Amino acid sequence: MLALLPELILTGLTQAPALRALVRYAPLPGVLIPALLCCVCLGVYLLRHPPQWMQKILVTAWPTGLLLAVLAVAVAVVYPLADGLKFTGGGADADNAIQVGAVALWQLNNPYGLTTYFGNPLSPGPGWLWLYGPLALLNLQPLGLPLAAAFCAGALRQAGHGWGLINTLLLIIFSSLGVWELTATGNDLPVWGLLLVGLLALLTMPRLSKRNLVLLTVAVGCMATARLPFLYLPLLIGFSLLAVWPTRALVVAGGGLLLALGLHAGFWWWHGGAYPPLHLLSRGSGLLSGSTLYTALAVGSITAIAMLYHWRWWPPATHVALGLGVPLALLATAELATHGAFSRWEGANFLLPALPISIFAVLKHWPQKSSFDIRNTIAAPPKPR
Repeated sequence: MLALLPELILTGLTQAPALRALVRYAPLPGVLIPALLCCVCLGVYLLRHPPQWMQKILVTAWPTGLLLAVLAVAVAVVYPLADGLKFTGGGADADNAIQVGAVALWQLNNPYGLTTYFGNPLSPGPGWLWLYGPLALLNLQPLGLPLAAAFCAGALRQAGHGWGLINTLLLIIFSSLGVWELTATGNDLPVWGLLLVGLLALLTMPRLSKRNLVLLTVAVGCMATARLPFLYLPLLIGFSLLAVWPTRALVVAGGGLLLALGLHAGFWWWHGGAYPPLHLLSRGSGLLSGSTLYTALAVGSITAIAMLYHWRWWPPATHVALGLGVPLALLATAELATHGAFSRWEGANFLLPALPISIFAVLKHWPQKSSFDIRNTIAAPPKPR
């Protein structure tokens, strides 16, 4: 069983966000869900320990290229159908929040005086609207996920990672029905998660010019505004880089945080009232109370202590995966405890931003007892100082 632990962890990471859709829509969920979990676990095992014929395919760019093509066709066909549900009072309005906010920014108007077609306040922050909004302005928002996956693959390749790792990473990520569910509705959280992996890969390149460091720091600061709980992202990434690249870490942490705080402060002042993205904090505080709060504090403290203790030796992806994934998993679990039913588990969405970086951390740094090593790199990162 211990030999299969990586496969079990990867299966759990990918299928936990999919449980809501499976319980809600699958016929005979008591039979199909265990069967699906077994199939996914077997697929993950084959990707990590492929037979000879599969190895020859995984070391090429073909799997990623085919996956990107399937993604583009799928969103082009499915997204208009899911988006059309808004005319009958159905669907989801996360994509509409991006569209409304991006159009307002383009017209030099304050986006936070507007609401989605469900009347909900806008959750995405100004930096994320600026970074991701152009796709909405060009009516290309459904292509956000294929483009983010392509950026992730390109960044990993630029950072020296082999196609074996890239193909395995993307195939495991998209084995989750939860990712496909949010893709159909145009949700931006999977896009955010894939961009995070790509940015971290570029930030951990052995050589990085000052110009590129500034551009990546701006991107991190903009991503930190995607949702208000992500505000600590620059500090987390900076902490993950500290052992090997202290100067780089300070630039990312300080510059990214100042940019995120400045953007939020500027638009909060412009709005002149209750800042709409703040509603996520009240929602989160409502989930964590009583025993769930104490449990979250205990688990969070243990995670923080472990990260501090291993700050020099754990690789950046492990730090970011734990620092982002554990808080989001706690919120998702608390939301599930509140509703008590997987079919109404909206907290499943909380798991998706950290899914790509968590899978990347497991794949890249978990010992693999196989002649086919997907962790191969063209240029190995320097050791901690």
